[in-house]
Amino acid sequence: MRFRFVRRGALLPILFLGATSGCVSNYSTDIPINYQNTLKEKYVGKRAWTRATMQDEKKDGVRIEQDQEVKIVDLGLHRTGSVTILSKTGHKRVVFPFHLERPLTLEGYEKILLDYLWMTSPEERFEAAKQKYGTRIAEAIRDHKILKDMPQYVAYLSWGAPSGVDLPEGTAVERWTYDTPNLQGARVDFLDGKVYQFEGENIADTEAAKQRKAVRRGSTETAGK
Repeated sequence: MRFRFVRRGALLPILFLGATSGCVSNYSTDIPINYQNTLKEKYVGKRAWTRATMQDEKKDGVRIEQDQEVKIVDLGLHRTGSVTILSKTGHKRVVFPFHLERPLTLEGYEKILLDYLWMTSPEERFEAAKQKYGTRIAEAIRDHKILKDMPQYVAYLSWGAPSGVDLPEGTAVERWTYDTPNLQGARVDFLDGKVYQFEGENIADTEAAKQRKAVRRGSTETAGK
């Protein structure tokens, strides 16, 4: 499988909502109003889960951590794009900027939105990954771990879209680099579509992750009695 990147290395098959990129590219400013309405009907008011720590575009220190359940409050479909989310716990509101290039397109906007937000629950995602890849890989995705020989798309599910992509000269390697709150200075090298080597780890041990670990430890201790 080959990935086509949008801005910060975004990669994911997306839903086109009945439009093609050729249709949208004819507009020179923002997403046409009919497609804006379609996006809002699809996403605004829906539950989602953060794939990365999301910092408010104007308020320092106001952010929602990775793996948190949120409600999508609004979509910023002008200028360089944004999404407004509200955390389930604490009702923290964050306007997160996408920094997309102009003109905005439906394809580019929806792709980056799904780079930052899961639209299915952690339980659903874990079960789906377990059925497709097995328990070991499903646990790695859930815990944001990278494993040697992990397929490239699975690495994306675990760490998300990279901040940059390089092709080191003289090698057959594709290198993903990360510069995010969760993965500062991390990188993954792929060879033949699989993880060849990697550096760094996801450092954000969120409250949601701590709760999952506590539940798993409790289950293990109970089973051992």
